[in-house]
Amino acid sequence: MSQVLLNLPNISCGHCVLTIKRALGPLEGVRAVEVDIANRQVSVDFDAAAVDLDRIEQVLADEDYPVARESGDNSAAAATSEESMAGCACCAG
Repeated sequence: MSQVLLNLPNISCGHCVLTIKRALGPLEGVRAVEVDIANRQVSVDFDAAAVDLDRIEQVLADEDYPVARESGDNSAAAATSEESMAGCACCAG
């Protein structure tokens, strides 16, 4: 069993939580999904033999929740963070 903590700056409400859980929950190998709105993070427990991290990240990106990468380039990280602070379509509307 593997566990990963992903930073998703687009998380902003309960609708985001439901969307993320509905997207990741059915993936073969995903055992648990916990969403922390306050810290904009998702914890995923998964079987790495059944599903890999790239697939998990792709599913999130397909739902408009791209994973934010930590990087040494602070300007790129700041731009990404500012662009993604709008939240989900439900909240931005």
